[in-house]
Parts: sequence; C-alpha cells; structure tokens
Amino acid sequence: MPVATADSLVHRLSGAADEARAAILAGGHHVVHGAPGTGKTTTALLTFTEWVRQDPGAAVLLVPTRRRAAAVRDQVSARLQRTTGAVLVRTPASLAFTILRLRASHLGEPAPTLVTGPEQDQALAELLAGHAEREGAPIGWPESVSRETLGLRAFRNELRDLLMRAAEAGLDGEGLTAWGERHHRPEWCAAGRVLTEYTQVMSLGQTTPDRGARYDAATIVDEAVLALRTWEDTVPDVPRPRWSLVLHDDYQDATLATARLLDTLVDDGARVAVFGDADLAVQQFRGGVPALLHTASLPPGRDGAWGATEHVLDDVHRHPAAVREAVTSLTASLPSMAETRRRRARAEPGDGRVRAVLLSTDAQQVAYIARHLREQHVHADVPWSQMAVVVRSGSLVGAVRRGLRTAGVPLAMATPDRPLRDEPAVRPLLVSLRCAITGDVTPEDAAALLVSPIGGMDAVGVRALRRALRQAERRRAGSGTPRTCSGSCSNPPFVASACVWRRTNCRRRGSLMAQLAQMARMVRSVRRPRTRGTRGSSNAWPFRRRTGRCPGPRGAQCPDRPAGADRGPRRTRWPGGHRGDSALGDLGDRRAQPHMATAGARRRGWWGPR
Repeated sequence: MPVATADSLVHRLSGAADEARAAILAGGHHVVHGAPGTGKTTTALLTFTEWVRQDPGAAVLLVPTRRRAAAVRDQVSARLQRTTGAVLVRTPASLAFTILRLRASHLGEPAPTLVTGPEQDQALAELLAGHAEREGAPIGWPESVSRETLGLRAFRNELRDLLMRAAEAGLDGEGLTAWGERHHRPEWCAAGRVLTEYTQVMSLGQTTPDRGARYDAATIVDEAVLALRTWEDTVPDVPRPRWSLVLHDDYQDATLATARLLDTLVDDGARVAVFGDADLAVQQFRGGVPALLHTASLPPGRDGAWGATEHVLDDVHRHPAAVREAVTSLTASLPSMAETRRRRARAEPGDGRVRAVLLSTDAQQVAYIARHLREQHVHADVPWSQMAVVVRSGSLVGAVRRGLRTAGVPLAMATPDRPLRDEPAVRPLLVSLRCAITGDVTPEDAAALLVSPIGGMDAVGVRALRRALRQAERRRAGSGTPRTCSGSCSNPPFVASACVWRRTNCRRRGSLMAQLAQMARMVRSVRRPRTRGTRGSSNAWPFRRRTGRCPGPRGAQCPDRPAGADRGPRRTRWPGGHRGDSALGDLGDRRAQPHMATAGARRRGWWGPR
C-alpha cells in the first residue's frame, strides 16, 4: 500500500481497528482478521510506530517476503521521520539470521551464511547428475523416475520444493524416508535419501575454519529457534536477544517454522499480534499455512497456538460497494478457515464499477486494456501511477507488459517475469558460452544462435543460409551430402565464403563466429582466468554488451531488455569463489544458476571485466 494511501486512511479507520490497536498496546496476544482494504496493514503500522516511539529497540514487524519488507520499511520510516539504530521490519528468515549471527559473534565463530536458491539448485543438479551416472550414494529411484527425468530442471525444482517443505516440517532425510515407507510413496523414500546426501554435502562447506555455518531458507528459522532455546547453555554470559512486541502482517503466508519462532518469542515474554486474511494466501506452494490465523486463537499446546484474542475489521476503505460485491461473490466459493465474518465486510458508497468484457484473442485483450488506460488518463485525468493491471498468473506478465509498452502506456519498473537465464538478451549468450566451453554445437544450438541477436537472422534467412551451405559444400567436397548446419557454422571462413546471397551481412556473421572460436580458445586455455589480467583488453570479451543495443544488425535493440541492461559488464565473484575469479571460467559448472550474480549486480556487476 503506498504511503500516501495509508496516511489518507488513518482518519477513516473503523472503530474495530482502533479497538484492536488499543488492545494490542494494552497487552496480551491478538489476531486481527480483515478483508482486503479494511486497514490491517495500516493498523499494524500505527500500532508499531506508536510503540517504537516509546521503546525503539524492543519491537519488530515481520512480513513474509523481502519485497514486502522493503515496502513496509519505507512506510515505517516515513511515519517515524527519524533514523533508528536497528532494522525494524524484517522477514522471519532475516530475524533468524540476525539471531544466529549474534550467537556466532559471541562464540568467536565466523559469521554464518545463507545458502541462496541458485546455490541449492546447483548442488541438487550436481547430485542428480551423479545419480544419473550411477555415482554417489545409492538412491534407488523408482522406475517412474527415469535417467532422463533426473536431468530436467522442472524435476529438480519440484524435488527442491519437496526437500524444503520437509525441512520446514522438521523432517530430516531419515524422517522423510520413513514417511515415504509409511504412505507407500517410493518417490519420497528416494527424496529422503537425497536429502541426507544433500545435508552431508552442504556440511562440507563448514569444515574450513574461516567459513561459518551455512543455512538455507527452509532450516534457518528452526536453527534460530534452537539457538534461542539453548542460549543460556551455549552463551551463558550474554543475555539472549529479546523483543517485547512482535507484529506479523500477512500472517496467512506464514510457515510452520515461523509459528515455532513466534512460540519461542512468546515463551520469552513477548506479546505477539498477527494480521491477515486466509482468502489472500498466495505462498502455500512455499509452505505457507493460512490455517495458522485460526490456530493462533487456540489454547497453547500446538505450534502457533497462544490463546490470542480475535478481532475482525468490518469496514472496507479501499474500494466502493460495487467492487466489494464482486469480491464477495468470488470469495464465497473459497474454503472457509473458521473465521468468516471478514467476508461480510461493508464498503462505502462510491462511483466504482465492475464490467466484464469478452474478447477473442490475447492481442485484442491487451489492446482494449491499453485503450481504456489511455482514455482514463486523457479524459478523466487519472495519473498513470494510480492505474494497475492484474493478470491471472505470472506467465502472462511479460506478454501484457510488452503489449502495453508497445501501445504507448508507461509502466513502472518491475521485476523480470522470468529468470535472467531466459531473458532474450541473455539466453543466446549462455548458449554460445556453453558451446564454446564444451565444444559441442548441436543443430538446435546453431539454429537458436542464428535467429538470436547474435546471429541476427530470421527464419527466411536461415533457410537461405542452409541452401548456401549445401551449395558451398557440394562445390568444396564434390559430394551431394552436405555437412550438418552445426558443423558448418563452427567453421567461420566456410560460413563467410558460403554466404554469397548476402555477402556483406554474412561476412559480418562470419566475423561473429570467429569471435566465438576465439572465445572457445580462451576458455579452454585458461580454466579460471584472472579478471584483472584481461581488464582493458578489447579482445578479451568478444560479446561486450553495448549501451542500448545487442550484438547483431545495426540498430537492433534488445527485446524487452531487463533492468540494468544499459550498464556495462563489471568484475564479478561467484558466491563461494575467490576474489578475482572470472564468472566465465566457471560457467560450465554453473549452468543451472546463471542468474546468481544479479543479487549484487548494482555493486559488483556480472559477466566479466569492464
């Protein structure tokens, strides 16, 4: 919720919101239910800032995701109008990491590190590759999981989700195997053995004295819970970290591990208040448990139960009655989570309306939306910043965004709708690097490179190139059997001489292929080149990103280029690598994680020397 909108709602909050705020400040544990727009976040912000003004270091506001934490942190700073000595808004994993880092500093140990998602994906990819080659620990995958399946990225993602959910539920490898045997699921049994091997592999990173413990997002919260409960035994001379007030917004997306962390804080004397709407849960695929909102009001005795007092916000301030009626009709069919009064929230009268339009194609849909947005901006003076387009799934974001941008609708910068490795400006570069490292250019790779910004051809040009290659091969070998397209494309002089149908343009392509060959020689000769040694060399990086354009035809723009594409490449260091190591020298081992360096792209950059 934008700051201005939240501020404008303060004077319109219902009596139920004021009562909930007063009750939280008075003491006890509380759970606040409310439909969208009833002021849950605003109530949490007002309660939190009022407490922080009196006791700045004894309160923390938790939210499920980092993006949400950044937005709420800005709102808290705008309300306080001053700096603070501690981070007040965190995710549960961030709070857990702070606890573990504090304990490590008092024990004189190296600071812990958080294993990122790409690092997890890379470790699993290496384990599964070994399993496909019958190497490593015997896993015993069932017949339904073939050798080819083990190499699929989709299978690896599903396996990683299973392992992380098992870890959040408190299951180790043996526990997951036992669950598989109990429920006759051989896939779970095999996954349990993978989890055991994965845990052993990740523990190897802690054997060196200069590296601290390594935790992933699924286990770090439970590790913090264990650290708090054993604090007096491990660090007896240092008081454990304590918070007097803990608020959790969007609690419908909290996990069981988060509930156990709050249990520990409750046992330590903190008062806890959670806010949420079970109908808005969107993180269940990542372990979110919407039922925790109801569990919080139950008597203690299970995870997440504190006997909290329930409050229901029953006045909607964000949208008028017509929109509220549409929302009510949609949520009526959703499964109920014990508390349903929030669905009957009232809305203020207004001029809002809901209209359904049936169109034939996706292109017509985007064109209609763009025309409607322009009409509202021109004729109704609605600012662009006050308009929003909601799509059904994340897979549609890219197409709709590109369509609206083409139609002249300005868009706010958003996160990429796909991993960086799948961006049109990056994928061809990764394919070319893989071909250079492995020396294996398949027909599919050659065709993909030819129609990419590197090759700059279209389907018609590729067919013409095939004909030219066949003719040149017949003239060269005197045989009617041409070599494959990939084999011909790996010979730059042959490509340049064969392209008689567009001599100037294709000689430029031949020069590009020669740069590919140069890259291959550079990668094979030096496994891990020092970036400082190649700095300043114009030939060290053949495919240098140019400002605003990709390698290819003159004037070719990067299609839907990602944010930061106009910045030149900078030096980089892979997570876990040594200073000065080049990303290029290790790319062959890290194909599963080509987007790892984006987290620090603004500071360290990516893809080699400047």
